[in-house]
Amino acid sequence: MAEGFEAEVLAALRELTEGQHRIEAALGMVRADVNALVAEVADIRDELLVTTTIAASAEDRADATRALLRTVVKAQQGMGRRLAELERRDRERGTGEATPP
Repeated sequence: MAEGFEAEVLAALRELTEGQHRIEAALGMVRADVNALVAEVADIRDELLVTTTIAASAEDRADATRALLRTVVKAQQGMGRRLAELERRDRERGTGEATPP
């Protein structure tokens, strides 16, 4: 059995070896956590891409719907003016019925 300085050196080496094993175990856990976070970030990135694509598509559809509604409103305004003109003509003629243009 070692005594004195040799015993101190051997004890220090054992502590270093044990410390190294604990550090390696801790590093393994950190690596596992980092890998899990990388996978989670990749999932979030994929979800963001899908969400952005859906939002862009919805925006395009909303723009197309607004354009269609503008066309419908203009057409209704035009029909309203045409109907008012026909009603005015009928009143002037005194027939009370719509007449062809």
